[in-house]
Amino acid sequence: MTTETCIILFIKYPEKGKVKTRLSKDLGDDVTLDLYRAFAADILATVRKTGLPLRICYAPADAGDKVKAWLGDGWEDAPQPEGDLGARMEGAFRQAFDDGFERAVIIGSDIPDLPLRIINQAVKSLAFSDAVIGPSVDGGYYLIGFHQDTFLPVAFYGIPWSSPRVYPETMALLENAELRVHGLPKWPDVDTFEDVREFMKRNASGELSGSRTMQCLEAARASLPRRFAS
Repeated sequence: MTTETCIILFIKYPEKGKVKTRLSKDLGDDVTLDLYRAFAADILATVRKTGLPLRICYAPADAGDKVKAWLGDGWEDAPQPEGDLGARMEGAFRQAFDDGFERAVIIGSDIPDLPLRIINQAVKSLAFSDAVIGPSVDGGYYLIGFHQDTFLPVAFYGIPWSSPRVYPETMALLENAELRVHGLPKWPDVDTFEDVREFMKRNASGELSGSRTMQCLEAARASLPRRFAS
């Protein structure tokens, strides 16, 4: 049994019109496609800095060769299990634990400026907690992790995904199971044009100012000046 933590990054293969559809209403399919690619590149770069085993869980299931051509090598990859988001996350955790990892953390790909310090905090917390969760501003969560011995599959059942009730209902299930849960700082994901505006303000200076996402957004602002000025 390895004592290492596996970080699982959930990624959707970028296809025009099939990623970040709420953003495409404001930015168009082409810009949104480039932006999602940038999201994935930035969070992947951050996760790699942990030095921990990384598994990319991709969708759709037949996109394996395209994902490798897009993101390259240097990590394990596996298709996301079938079902809704809860079933896919449960399956990814089960696979990691079946493969011998003692702890596992799942991170989404729509939070490109998630700081390394928060990811490290999540990993370290599993040494003394049963579970860890990072709430997002919109009522969901951007990260969830478990120790193998305290994994709670029911935390993924009956959750109203893509709603503001995701985090509170998940927390209720974890607390009802009397798990010791480490809560991470709240952090915003990027789903809407208003999220884009906030992201640009947040990262106008500092480490992420030259990130792929910021470069993509600066190019979009140059090509869509009226939209960004409104």
